[in-house]
Amino acid sequence: MMTKGANPLCKVTDFGLAKMVQEGTKFQTACGTPTYLAPEVILNPNQSEGYSDKVDAWSVGIILFSCLTNSTPFDESESTPLPQRMRERVVDLGLMEDEGVSDDCLDFVGKLLQTDPTRRMSAGE
Repeated sequence: MMTKGANPLCKVTDFGLAKMVQEGTKFQTACGTPTYLAPEVILNPNQSEGYSDKVDAWSVGIILFSCLTNSTPFDESESTPLPQRMRERVVDLGLMEDEGVSDDCLDFVGKLLQTDPTRRMSAGE
């Protein structure tokens, strides 16, 4: 979506799986496009506890990485089962460095793409 005006803003949206929730809500449905899925959606050892809205921060990190590099931060084959792909993913920010992305931007994307959701930047942060 683009705003109007002399300095338009680009807003990335996808309401296909959107849901209104309260702060602190835990989600349990494993859904979404595999490339953009945070690891905990598939690899959560205790599915009954669910996952938080930090999965959206992960997705934003993937989108930003893709916009800056025209690539994803990991190479993987779709023929590999999704849980195995998730376990083997290694985020490589080197491609962003090769593209001349600023240190601040590298830090920002790196904080969004933390595989451990307790270490991942939240939307509020």
